[in-house]
Amino acid sequence: MKNKYTLGILILALLYGNSPFAQTTDFLTGLGYPTGLVLDGNDLYFAEFTNDKISKIDLTSTSSSPTDVVTGIGSPWGLVINGNDLYFAEFDSGRVSKIDITSTNPIPTVVVAGLLSPNGLLLNGNNLYISEFDSDKVVKIDITVANPVPINVASEVAGASGLAIYNNDLYIAEYNNGSISKVDITAINPAPINVISGLDRPEGLYFDGDVLYVAESRPDGNGEISRIDSILTDPIKTDVVTGLVNPKTHLIFDDHLYITDATKGKISKFALSPLPINTVSNLNLFNVYPNPTSNFIRFSGIGESRNYVVLNTNGVEVMRGGNTNNKTLNIQGLDCGVYYLKFDNGRTCKFIKK
Repeated sequence: MKNKYTLGILILALLYGNSPFAQTTDFLTGLGYPTGLVLDGNDLYFAEFTNDKISKIDLTSTSSSPTDVVTGIGSPWGLVINGNDLYFAEFDSGRVSKIDITSTNPIPTVVVAGLLSPNGLLLNGNNLYISEFDSDKVVKIDITVANPVPINVASEVAGASGLAIYNNDLYIAEYNNGSISKVDITAINPAPINVISGLDRPEGLYFDGDVLYVAESRPDGNGEISRIDSILTDPIKTDVVTGLVNPKTHLIFDDHLYITDATKGKISKFALSPLPINTVSNLNLFNVYPNPTSNFIRFSGIGESRNYVVLNTNGVEVMRGGNTNNKTLNIQGLDCGVYYLKFDNGRTCKFIKK
């Protein structure tokens, strides 16, 4: 029909949705149980747990190969950068150390010791948050203080792993509980609040806007990266990358997701770019029409009845409801602009209110 807008490139790659056409490739192989990742400009730093070293590679150079940054350290895991300082958690050594990345031959300096299996690191202002896997807690230190004393932030978080922050909330992956919890870092005595359960050994956490990406290693060896939408209201999990074995950490650079797959000894690269038009002609897509529109939109091709939400470009929910196929949605009450219609099966499309 002339007035139908097949979903084609309106698939919400802008929200990095699940797509059967996105390509996972081996970016670096032959690594020693890679764990932590961090970006410094175009340079990707990565930790190799069993090789006791941290290396880097320029993501913008087609001919670049990894360069060792520091070697002979104790089972590095989480990484963060503050100015010229690279902080890293030494899992087996029970400490966090740092190096000056501008130095030709950097010498590690111990920042804090006496920790129990530190893995996740997150820097917020002068506060460095550290997850201690075997003590089921998260602590923080002030990096501006000499000989800082760890302060407890969250206790009884089972297998504390990856950390991420959104607004004033610190999100914590609970590996042994299969869940993600959060604490308000502005509170005097914050208590962890469960955000979502039913995950499989969650580890790395990474926020892109208000979308939270989670690495799940899974006991059956079928690891994945999943996405948690509407994290503040009604969290919805969607698979993004499957076929991994033991993903630990991930981040986004230039519309690509970089993932450490520890057991496979590699870093994978997953394309999050919008689909070319000629790749979607045979997809069983649903239709949204008319688009743009000022009064209503109609959608079909969903199949069974599903719930939906409408989000603005800031990711804020402005409408929600249930639908049957060939449903008409009245949008007269919305302000003019771009919106996203998202169903609970993960399918999403963009429409314009004029």
